[in-house]
Amino acid sequence: MKPIQDQACPLCNSAAEFKFKDNEHWKHFVCPICTDYNLSVRAEERLQKLSPSALASQLKEQYSVRAKDVPQHMVFELYTEPGPTGVSELRDRTVLRS
Repeated sequence: MKPIQDQACPLCNSAAEFKFKDNEHWKHFVCPICTDYNLSVRAEERLQKLSPSALASQLKEQYSVRAKDVPQHMVFELYTEPGPTGVSELRDRTVLRS
């Protein structure tokens, strides 16, 4: 298992840490602003492709708020799923903390 690594939070750009999980398909982030959440590698790539616009900033802020608002026994997850046109779309859910 790889150690904890430093990286800017993909949601708020604060200094954060992550650890790979699930054969490196997911990252578990710990951020002082967003608390902790799981982010699929594909969702992270999708977030990086968003143009630096006000809409993209609002979307990331919404995800940050959702990550903070989940109950303590749950964790926020952000992932991608093929949309109706076949293009990957960002999705989110809360799951039981493992």
